Parts: sequence; C-alpha cells; structure tokens
Amino acid sequence: MSPPHSTPLARVIAATSALDAPETTGTVKNRRRGICGVAVLTLLLSAAVVQAGVAITRVVNGSSAPVLDSSFGTMDLAFNLGQTGGGTVVRDGITFTNNGVIGTTSVAYGTVSGITVGSFAASGVTINNADLGGDTLYNTETYTANNNPMTLVLTGLNPSKAYRIQVMHGEPRNLTYNNGAITATDSLANVATGSLTFGPSGSANQYALVTIEVSGSTSLSYFMPSAGRGPSFSGVVIHSQVIVPAPVLSAPSTQNLAATSVSAGTVSRGVTVTNTGNAVLTLGALSFPVADSAFSNLVAPSGGTLDPGESGNITFSVTATAPGHAHHHTFRRFQ
Repeated sequence: MSPPHSTPLARVIAATSALDAPETTGTVKNRRRGICGVAVLTLLLSAAVVQAGVAITRVVNGSSAPVLDSSFGTMDLAFNLGQTGGGTVVRDGITFTNNGVIGTTSVAYGTVSGITVGSFAASGVTINNADLGGDTLYNTETYTANNNPMTLVLTGLNPSKAYRIQVMHGEPRNLTYNNGAITATDSLANVATGSLTFGPSGSANQYALVTIEVSGSTSLSYFMPSAGRGPSFSGVVIHSQVIVPAPVLSAPSTQNLAATSVSAGTVSRGVTVTNTGNAVLTLGALSFPVADSAFSNLVAPSGGTLDPGESGNITFSVTATAPGHAHHHTFRRFQ
C-alpha cells in the first residue's frame, strides 16, 4: 500500500514585523541604560484557504475495492468508464452511470455539471472498453490497443473551485500494472507525479484508487504510460467546493505608547482590527520576544474569531520587570 500524501486545504497566515511592511512592529527603548531592544509581534491567523495547483494526494491499494470518499464538497459526476449500454452501478453510496464508449485517438464519455470527461491516445490508436468479470466498477475499464499510453482528460472545470478527483483501477487477471509513473497536469501547466501499481488478481494490490486534487484550473489531464500491462481507467468520481479567498486584516497605521517611566508596572494599548476579507479569521498565539531583560513578554489574547466584515479590539500589554526603566512602544499596522 502506497503511503497517503496529504495536501493541506488550510493556510496559516503569519504577520511578522518590519518597519516598512504592512505588519506589526514594536520597539522597546531603555533610556536609562541607553540600550535599544527590538521586539517582534507575531499574530497567527488561520482560515480555510484552498491553494491553486494540482497534487496526487493518495494512491490506495487493496485486495478488495478501496472505499470511496464523499467528504469533500458536493459531487459533480460519477462515471463507470468501462461499462456500455447505460444503467448504473452504486458503490459506497455513490451512483455511477455506465458511460463506456469506443473510438479512435480520442473519446468523450459524457458531460455533467459543465464538466466533460474524455480520454485520448496517439493518433490512430483505438480506445476500447472491457468487462473483465467480477467487480462491476473496478473490473470494467477503458483502455488502449497494444498497450499504448493513455490520458484521462477533464475539461470545463471552474477555476474558482477546488476539485477532488478519484480514479479507480483494477486487475482481476494474472497481470500487473507495475510502478507506472503517472502524472497529473492542470491548465496552468502545474504537474504532479506519482507511482501506480495494481494487480494481479488476489494480491494486496489487485485494486487501486488514485486521488487527485486541483484548484484554480479549467482542466486536468491524468497520464498513464504502459507499465507491464497497458494503461486503463475503470471509473471516475468528481467532488468540488468553492475556494475560500485569503483573509485580509485592516488596522490603524500606528498605535503609540508614549515614553513612560514604570516601576515594575504594565502599560497596555488596544488595537482595533477589521476582517476585510470573506473568510472567517481565527486568532492564534501571539508572542513578543523582547531583547531586553528589563521587560517581560507581551501579553495578548488568543482564540476567538472575526467573521467577514467584523471588527474586534485586541489589547497588548508590556511589563517592566525592574523599577525605573522607561520604555517606548510602537505598534505598526498589520495585514
């Protein structure tokens, strides 16, 4: 069994300090000793943000058919590519329509939800289909004559959506598709690579399920070379969800703590921030490493969320750990 490869669909945004950048900078000055310590505030914000690109996220093998995943968004289509004559096959709660066709060089299996599924091979190569017996999904297939390379193509994808594509492969005979170097390519020429094995009958690799994730693209091409036996595709199911745009914060350009003499005391300031994006922001941990032992770390809240368009106040506090030390603190705006 090939190990799964995860592609995170969430992005953590860290706003770190720089005086000339739209972020947060604090400067602490110890006037008594003439020492300047620079403090950096890091605010972690998280939102479910789908990155553009393509990845082969999982290749799962089994002696029985791997379970299909329906947890991603909504289903767009499910085609049984090797079965002709109409009808349906139900697997793991998903209804597949039998869309097998025969042609030369290129074929179109069907269009649903604006997405067309097809395949192509070299000029003049026959694209056929077969029912190998047994499992009516994994053991039916579309394939090329004489083991020619073959590409499964999805067109009509919406670049504002993220897609999870699951492709089924099976081999009930004493044949093996052995470590084929598969590739997935999106319309922006991003390429993901992987290795695929399935077969022979009765082995732990008899069945294989390949999962590909793509976003920000209008098409996807899944290429299979010949590898011990010819390439074939048994079925495909596509799920999608709308991409969540990256969140944006707006805040005052500066927040100043005037020079103040303190006796082991604390000075605080509140900063109002607004979520001007359209993704929910979650406040993460905040830290304020001060390069001067006279002052302790910044104290600020973590947790809580800001909905799109919502504003909230965050209070930052800096504490002198020795009496009589003056300090000056500046918050600069951050995004």
